Amino acid sequence: MGTTPYLLFRLHGSVYGIPAASVREIQRLPELTPIEEAPACIAGVFNLRGRIVPVTDLLTRFGHPPRPYTLDDAVIVFEAKGGLHGVIASEAVEVKEVAPAEIEKSPGAAKGRPHPRFLEGEARSGEDLVMLLDMAALAEHAEGVDEGADPGDVGISAVPFCPDASAGARAEFRRRAAGLRTEPVPAGAAGALTLAAVTLGGEYYGVGLEAVSEFIGVRNPAPVPCAPAHIAGVMNLAGNIVTLLDLRPLLGLAVGAIPAKAVVLRSGGPGVLVDEVMEVFSLLPSALSPAPAVAAPGSVAGRLVKGVAGYLGRAITILDLIEITSMEDVIVDKEP
Repeated sequence: MGTTPYLLFRLHGSVYGIPAASVREIQRLPELTPIEEAPACIAGVFNLRGRIVPVTDLLTRFGHPPRPYTLDDAVIVFEAKGGLHGVIASEAVEVKEVAPAEIEKSPGAAKGRPHPRFLEGEARSGEDLVMLLDMAALAEHAEGVDEGADPGDVGISAVPFCPDASAGARAEFRRRAAGLRTEPVPAGAAGALTLAAVTLGGEYYGVGLEAVSEFIGVRNPAPVPCAPAHIAGVMNLAGNIVTLLDLRPLLGLAVGAIPAKAVVLRSGGPGVLVDEVMEVFSLLPSALSPAPAVAAPGSVAGRLVKGVAGYLGRAITILDLIEITSMEDVIVDKEP
């Protein structure tokens, strides 16, 4: 028999594995709604584009003391027994091929003791012992929460999610949950904005296509002497010198290596560096929420950010790149 790819993830120092074929999404942990009469290990549910997803806390399931959730946690959404379910993770590690010979059956999986520990076995990954989860057993345990129910029909517990978290953290959890509820808008819908989803510094951003001339790869940009930190250099594009802007210093993101791609603005505008161009999508203006206070009003970041929206489960910050071309404190007109 061949190998099976598993998604490995960490949770409070332990490593778990889920068959990669069953994984549908990995999202930053949103606000969960605690449910009345649900098993103690069900941390709550969230609305994923109209579907109720119960989320299991494996620490509680395996008898460990619960720990507070943080904004760095994630939820891994998987499909089993015809429904969607989630488990909380500290971080996803990697996808690893596991051969059947490498799997040792869990002691709790003995005949006559069906899934008492929700593990189908254990395997080694380097120095880590990976606990391979039995996805069907986890799904069966969550069947008390009707995954297909209307969100309004779920019995909500009086205990709020993360009651000890700061007000800012609770607001962020809630914002993420709102983004995951958002349905994609069909292209061409009346009044819809057409945006390109890009990544930069680990975050998702949306840029209006009306401002974009083309997407290019960045190769060997020439530095600009004495330029501010947001000027990454210039490059020759079909005989024209294009200034490359690095928005990470302006948006408060960590600055590392120069990204490999750029969004070139229309009418001879600069190129804005991005890590990846993901896709083009449509968004109704009514779906925009006010952006968090990333900077003082009137600052460069304050002028760039139009708002925040959800798209396919992702929280995306919408940028006004047209505004860049009028910012004399951003554009530097120099050639190497």
